Amino acid sequence: MSSRTTKDSNIKKVGLFGDITIENKKLVRDTVFELKKLFGTENLVISTLWSKQGADKLVKKYSLEMGVTFKEFNPVYTPYTLYSAMPEYSYNQVWHPARDRMHLKPFISNNQSFIVFISKNNSTEKFNSTLDYLIKQFTKKQKQYVLIQDII
Repeated sequence: MSSRTTKDSNIKKVGLFGDITIENKKLVRDTVFELKKLFGTENLVISTLWSKQGADKLVKKYSLEMGVTFKEFNPVYTPYTLYSAMPEYSYNQVWHPARDRMHLKPFISNNQSFIVFISKNNSTEKFNSTLDYLIKQFTKKQKQYVLIQDII
């Protein structure tokens, strides 16, 4: 069994989340590159929320291009995919508005080493409740988080 599939304390699981309005490819690419340089390809798992636009889309693109393990927190009503972060039995559920993002928050806070959030000009409307929850949980658990502002 390879070291990528075993539970290893050296593996850093980084939640790299961002605004859906982020189009700054250089900022996202450089952030993924710096994380790769800091932890190495073999010791890094980058995850995002399941957005097909903005920062999450770019994080997926650059993580895969740079050979970094990538996972996404897709909603439970969607099928399990190659990149799904939660166990396979969590998926293909009946859609319910209360389960859309609520089930993801505790899973993210319990399974990430730290989070990085990229925001455009302090605009965090889409992720505000998720971000607030994660910041509170990370502070409570004494985990680290970083907020990056895209000023372009």
